[in-house]
Amino acid sequence: MSRILTWMCLMALCSSVNAKTPIELLRARLIQLQKRGIMIGHQDSPFYGTTWKWDENRSDVKDVCGDYPAVLGCELGQIELDSLKNLDGVPFDRMRQEIVDHYKRGGIITISWHAWNPVTGKNAWDPSGRPVKEVLHGGSAHAKFAGWIAVVADFLKSLKTENGLSVPVIFRPWHEMHGGWFWWGKDSCTPEEYKKMFQYTVNRLKHYGVDNCLYCYSPGGSPGETEESYMRYYPGDEYVDMLGVDIYGNKERDKYIQDVRQDLEVMTRIAQERNKLLCLAETGQRNTTDPEWFTKAMWEAVKEFPISYVLLWRNAWDQPTENFGPAPEKACAADFVNLYNMEKTLFAKDIADIPYTGAAALEKRLRAILPMGYMYGHQDDPFYGLTWEWELNRSDVKELVGDYPAVMGFDLGGIEKGDRKNLDSVPFTRIHDELIAHHKRGGIVTLSWHPRNPLTGGTSWDVSSDQVVKSILPGGARHELFKLWMGRVARFINTLKTEEGIPVPIIFRPWHENNGSWFWWGQKLCTDAEYKALWNMLQDYMISQGLDNLLWSYSPNLDGGWNTERFLQRYPGNDRVTLIGEDAYQWGTEEDFVKQITADLDFISAFAKDNGKIFALTECGYKNIPDATWWTRVFKPIVDRYQMCYFLNWRNYKEEYFGPSSTQPSAKDFKKLYKAKNTLFLKEIQNIK
Repeated sequence: MSRILTWMCLMALCSSVNAKTPIELLRARLIQLQKRGIMIGHQDSPFYGTTWKWDENRSDVKDVCGDYPAVLGCELGQIELDSLKNLDGVPFDRMRQEIVDHYKRGGIITISWHAWNPVTGKNAWDPSGRPVKEVLHGGSAHAKFAGWIAVVADFLKSLKTENGLSVPVIFRPWHEMHGGWFWWGKDSCTPEEYKKMFQYTVNRLKHYGVDNCLYCYSPGGSPGETEESYMRYYPGDEYVDMLGVDIYGNKERDKYIQDVRQDLEVMTRIAQERNKLLCLAETGQRNTTDPEWFTKAMWEAVKEFPISYVLLWRNAWDQPTENFGPAPEKACAADFVNLYNMEKTLFAKDIADIPYTGAAALEKRLRAILPMGYMYGHQDDPFYGLTWEWELNRSDVKELVGDYPAVMGFDLGGIEKGDRKNLDSVPFTRIHDELIAHHKRGGIVTLSWHPRNPLTGGTSWDVSSDQVVKSILPGGARHELFKLWMGRVARFINTLKTEEGIPVPIIFRPWHENNGSWFWWGQKLCTDAEYKALWNMLQDYMISQGLDNLLWSYSPNLDGGWNTERFLQRYPGNDRVTLIGEDAYQWGTEEDFVKQITADLDFISAFAKDNGKIFALTECGYKNIPDATWWTRVFKPIVDRYQMCYFLNWRNYKEEYFGPSSTQPSAKDFKKLYKAKNTLFLKEIQNIK
């Protein structure tokens, strides 16, 4: 009864909980990071510095302390004019690449927009012409302004990794409205006009499909700040995710500390009442004339407050009097190193282990493990073995060698129909629990999916029709049904989280062995174009549900004659695949197996290397292992030739087994495999992050 209740609770969660969007994941990550400390950021950090510009892999912050800032600030001003560069001369193509690179190293990105005055055609610092009124509905510049937002939307939507994952950012438009220096400031519009413009901006971006932005409301600091004065221009809770303030320390230390603390006290009360994040959105001391300003002024001002980050303004290459961050030649450099060494200040390296996305973190981890050797994996390892089934805390592998596999494989076949158990009779509640448990102990998890035939109702092996794939693609007779199936898969994956709510990173391996003819998505059952469309449809759906914890693995079956032309016929593309695998079993003679797998791995390893991909034997084995020395005599010499991520033996179940067991003659040989230095089990990888 307890298992039934657990399943009912799990399915209720699957039915009612929406998958996390990139922004929800960013928010969750910011909350986690806030528990660790305060992130330090810098505007335009990788583009230029006090003595250089446009160099690759540089940053004044990094030159001083050896690490990138945790937060990168970027500026979109002039993008609305269809310029190739922003108002500070940064090419937008370079900006896009640096944003993605910072995201991949684990950093946070914030973006501001100093748009030109839409009425006068002058820059953001021209407050004339009542432009806010004119950009609203019915105003003379409304159509122009709508077009500008469309351009910004295109840029924000273009912020994607090579695998198609959206980069989440903190978007901070229309800041410092309390002052009179911008065309959206207090001297150029009423509070109501400002609110309407902010609301229109957010609504229009969402209308254009922008779903990767947290929105920050960021006035300039006001002497004697009160809740009323801070909230005067506030557009509403539904339009704001983060509260910020811009305060510079160009006066004496004590005055700066007083002003910052006063504002942050007010903001903290508001944030707690309204469940908002907090930041010091811009700060710095012009030219940092105080050599201890970072630790004795800035840090003293913020250290007691629950803020996400502090962003230092830029070190301008073209204006010698406008630099606010550290630089090697500045007197404040040593003080910045002291700031860097504080326990509660966070830079890029400090936050990399709390990843943006499970997939990005998992890829990084797999690449860190690669030089050590190849991991051993086993399908359905904790569920059953040769002589047992469904017992807790058991594993044929562990009982033989005293260690778990590094990689565990699980299958979702059956989830699409709402079944309680998968196609191998494993309860999905048990899959849920064991998958999370293996992740928590430091292991790697991989998911395959053998869905039923959506056209006939048969199994994955029902190949009675060559119209199945066509029927589930958009416009097909079974498309709506298959969308329902994909939704069930997505909702289950969305439940795979740690106690802290962090999604478990997963190697996701759908539509495998597609070059065979035994699955309904196989070579003779759909065209190459239909197969690629099937892959894209599933991947796009999962991404649309916010599941950025899936590392996508493409794994055809043993072929023996791959060449580039044939391999590319069904390959989804480099932008859609991170890990290339192959399923390779010895079904025939040893000679044929060695010949075929060697030819395939020669090709796939070279293809993966040339295309920047990881590769693995995603399924492999020798049924019932009739050769007691097969592991070390046949298999290991083959895989030793390659820098392979892992190999995964298929399951052990009663009369059919592919992995080790202490009851079998091959047990002694498997122990030799376990003891090899380059064969990695759980204990060797669990501390590699």
